[in-house]
Amino acid sequence: MVPAGRPRRPRPHPRTDLNRAGEIEDAIERADREAFTREPPKTLKGQIGYLIRQFGSAKAVAQEIGVTADSVNRY
Repeated sequence: MVPAGRPRRPRPHPRTDLNRAGEIEDAIERADREAFTREPPKTLKGQIGYLIRQFGSAKAVAQEIGVTADSVNRY
């Protein structure tokens, strides 16, 4: 329940929150500027896992994408 006086803010859908305007794809490109030795991950879970391995933490990935670390850890 929301206390009186505070407007309720709608929560964005997690998938649209993480994948708005191709930010994950942009982050993958920034994470690995040199040539891939294999195809980059296609699934959202695979992409997030790849970014966490490249950047070292969910917090660093979140800063790169522009979302919270909790949103990154959700996947």
